[in-house]
Amino acid sequence: MLDLLSKHVQNIIIKVVLGLITLVFVFWGFGGYNQRSSVLVATVNGVDITLAEHDKTARIMLRNFTRQLERLGIDSATKDAMLVKYNFRKKALNELVKDILIKQAAKKLNVSVNDQEVANAIQTFPEFQQSGAFNLSQYLEVLKNSGISATEFEEGRRDILIKKKIQDIVSDSVQTSEAEVLNEYKRQNEKVSVNFLKFNPVDYESKVKVTENELKTYFDNNNKYFEIPEKKKVEILAFDNQDYAEQEKANVTDAEITAYYDANSEDYIQKEQVDLSHILFSHTVGDDPQQAEDVKKKAEGVIAKLEKGDDFAKLAKEYSQDKKTKDNGGNIGVVTVGTGILAEPSVKSVVAGMKPGDNYNLVESTQGYHIIKVNGKFAEKVKELETVKENVILMVALEKGKESISKASKKARGDIFKDENMSLSDYAAKNGLAVITPPPLAFGDEIPGIGESNKLHQEILELPAGGVSFPIDISRGRYIVKVIEVIPANIPEFDKVKAEVAINYKKSKSAELAEAAANKALKEVQGGAKLVDVAKKLKLKIQPTKGKKDAKEGKAPKSFTRINPTIPGIGVSEEIAGAAFGLSTENPYPNKVYNINNYFYLIKFSGKEEIDMNDYKKEKAVIAKNLRNDKASEVFAAYIEDLIEKADIQQMIEM
Repeated sequence: MLDLLSKHVQNIIIKVVLGLITLVFVFWGFGGYNQRSSVLVATVNGVDITLAEHDKTARIMLRNFTRQLERLGIDSATKDAMLVKYNFRKKALNELVKDILIKQAAKKLNVSVNDQEVANAIQTFPEFQQSGAFNLSQYLEVLKNSGISATEFEEGRRDILIKKKIQDIVSDSVQTSEAEVLNEYKRQNEKVSVNFLKFNPVDYESKVKVTENELKTYFDNNNKYFEIPEKKKVEILAFDNQDYAEQEKANVTDAEITAYYDANSEDYIQKEQVDLSHILFSHTVGDDPQQAEDVKKKAEGVIAKLEKGDDFAKLAKEYSQDKKTKDNGGNIGVVTVGTGILAEPSVKSVVAGMKPGDNYNLVESTQGYHIIKVNGKFAEKVKELETVKENVILMVALEKGKESISKASKKARGDIFKDENMSLSDYAAKNGLAVITPPPLAFGDEIPGIGESNKLHQEILELPAGGVSFPIDISRGRYIVKVIEVIPANIPEFDKVKAEVAINYKKSKSAELAEAAANKALKEVQGGAKLVDVAKKLKLKIQPTKGKKDAKEGKAPKSFTRINPTIPGIGVSEEIAGAAFGLSTENPYPNKVYNINNYFYLIKFSGKEEIDMNDYKKEKAVIAKNLRNDKASEVFAAYIEDLIEKADIQQMIEM
C-alpha cells in the first residue's frame, strides 16, 4: 500500500497522539547521535538498548506529557514543576524494556502481524480520511507535518497490533461473574447522605493559653518546621529576547518582512467582527421563574416600541441596565465573534442570522435578556501587511535575536568554562552583557528581573559551589547561572522566630482542642445521647450534606457515591465516603472523627439511595464489558511484570 508495510521499527504510534512540540531535553552530556548509538543504557535478555534509542523515547514521552499539560491549560510555572518531578529517563527505559520483552514473547508465541492488517488499521484513522475514505495524499501529508516517516509510523502501528494480540491471548480466559457486575454497578451508583457537626479550630483559639516556657518547649520539639532552607548565592548572565530583538530591528530587510508575512499569514487573520448595540434587561440564570418572566415581558414591551418606530438609542438610555453602554445608546462597539458578548452561545447564534440594521431580536444570556441590534458586519480576512508590519518586524527581529543569543551564550559558556575563577559579573562588564545578582535564593524564590522559573531553580538546586550551568532557555530569554556560595540550611534562634512560633503553637493547640471536643461528642452520641442535644450544648449546628441554597430552601440532603467522594458541605474525602457506606440507621456513627483540611467532622448516617434494578438491567452489558476490560488490563500488567521479573536485565547507566 505504501512504502511501509514491510519493515519492523520501534513503537511510534505515540507520535500521532503527542503532537509536535520542540523542547530541549538535556541528558548526561554524551556527544552526537553516533556517539550515543555506541553507549549502552541496558541489555534485556541480550538485546541492547542504546543511549540514542533511550534519548529518542524520552523525548517522545516528554513531548506527549507536555502536550497533555497544555491541553489541560496548566500554567507554565506548574508545568515546569511537573516536568522536573516526572522522571522521563526512568520511564523511557521501562517502556523500552517492555517493548523488547513483548517482541520476544511474540516470537515465542508465534504471534505476528502481516502488512494487510497494518494497512487495514491505518485506514481507520480519521486524520487520514477524506469524506470517510482513506486518502493516501492526506496520510503522507499528515506524517510529513508530524516529522514521521511512513516506515516509522507503520512499523510502530505493527508493534501495537502485536501487543494487542498478545494481550488478547493472555486475557482470553478473563470472565466476570453476575455478582461482580452487580457489585460494580452498586459501587458506581449507590448513594448515601450524612449529617455532620463541624469543629473549627479557630473557635478554640481563645482557650489556648501561651507561656514563654511552652513556646520554647514547642520550638525545641518542632524546630525542623522553622528551618531556614538551603540558599545559594548566584550570578545569572542574561540574554534577554526583547533586548536582542530591539538590536536586530534595524537589520530586518524588506525581503525578510515579506517572507515572514507570507509564511505566517494565518497568524494575521482578522476573525469575523460585528458592530453591535444592545438593550440589556438583567436577571440571573436560576432566578425565580416568575421574576425571569417579568423581565422578559418588560423587554418585549420595549421591542413593541421599536416596532412602532421609536429610536433604539433613546430606548437604550431609558431602559438598558448595562451601565457601560446605555449612555452611548447601547452601542457595544465592534466585537470579534467568539469574544465578549459574542462568546455567549445564544447571542452568537442569534447574531449569526442577523443582517446589519436588524434590531428586534430578543435573546437570553447569562446576563439576562438582550434586544440586539447589528450595526455592521465585517467578514474574516487576512490583515494587510502594512497594518501589521511593526509586529512582523518584531517577530523577525526576535528570530534573528535568538540566533544571536545562541551564538553569544555558547561563546560565553565556553569562555567562562575555561577560567573557573572568572565571575559572571566580570565577563558581563567586559562584553557589554547584563548580569543579575539576586539575594541568596532558596528553591522556588522569585528571581528579581526574571520571576519564577522552575528550570532555573532546578539548575541552581543541582549546581555545587563554583558550578556553571549550560545556557538555559525560558520564555524571556537564555540564561547562564554560576553558584558563588552555598549557604547550608539552618535552624534560627528562638527569639528571631518567636512570633511565628506563637502562631503555629496556637494553631496546633486549638486543633488539638477541636479534635478532643469532636471525639468527646462522638463518645456521647455513641453512648445514646441525641446529636441534636450535643450540638445544642456545643452551640453547633447540625449540617446536612447540601449546599447553602439547598439548606435555605429546606431541600433534602445531597447524596454522594463511592467513585465521586465529594461530600457536599465538607469536600473531597474518600475516607468519609468509605465509612459512610458502612453505616446504617441501626449503626449511624463511625468509630472516629475525620480531619479534613484541619476541620474535624463528626458524621451521622442520614440515608441511602439503593440502585434501581431496572436501570441496572439496561446498563448491565456496558458495566460487564468495562469490568472485563479492567480485569484484562490487570492480568496483562501482571503478565508483563512476570516477564520483567524473569528477564536478564543489565542496566549500565543509573537513572
